Amino acid sequence: MLSNQPKSDLLSAYSILFDSGFAFSIAYLNSLQPDELKTAFRKKALATHPDRSMTLGLAESELQVRFQEVSKAYEVLKFYITKKKEIPLTHSNDWTRVRKAKNCAGKKSGEAKWKEDHFFQGMLPDRRLKIGQFLYYSKIISWQTLIEAIVWQKKQRPLFGQIARDWGYLTSEDVVRIISRKRYQDRFGDYALRNGYLTTFQQMAIAGRQRICQPLIGSHFIRKGVVTESQMKILNQRVQSYNMKYRNVRA
Repeated sequence: MLSNQPKSDLLSAYSILFDSGFAFSIAYLNSLQPDELKTAFRKKALATHPDRSMTLGLAESELQVRFQEVSKAYEVLKFYITKKKEIPLTHSNDWTRVRKAKNCAGKKSGEAKWKEDHFFQGMLPDRRLKIGQFLYYSKIISWQTLIEAIVWQKKQRPLFGQIARDWGYLTSEDVVRIISRKRYQDRFGDYALRNGYLTTFQQMAIAGRQRICQPLIGSHFIRKGVVTESQMKILNQRVQSYNMKYRNVRA
């Protein structure tokens, strides 16, 4: 969905989340607040969620595609407004330039050099890490590559509400009601448990099913050619060894 032109990326994402009545402009995006973006995302997510296929009279497969587009658009705009003070809007092939270098020696004040993408520059954190985090903090992958992998993995797993409905724990009406009533930051399963729609066992069973069904995030890096399969095996061993030092510490 993303094009090679940074402004086109933003325009595409903007057109998906916001009504045509809102004129697109970089100035507007720079003033856009996270709560406004969340509200727009929640509205579109509710209107395109696959669990509402019967209510909307649309095919679930069609809504699945739309919902994924809405989710991706949200990630693009969220990343931009979070990093807007660091990201220059240029016409390069990579709009994810998020680290501003120090002023070049000999150049007048105000001139800056921008580094390609964003790679971590510090030391490994003193805590347990997931494999994607380990690769990022080890400077093997960039921040944008990590975000793309997380979004990809999340899209591959079945929706929590879909599993609950398929297993007979919730009705389609329950799913729609939960989606419309829960706060944006609430997870579907947490809200369903807290409000008596699911038992603790049911919530854990569904979450476990999601984990089983989603592919390993490492397969994304292999598919993209970031690492080879043999290199990923070695990296998995390294992160396991690293995490052993913090086995009694919560992540």
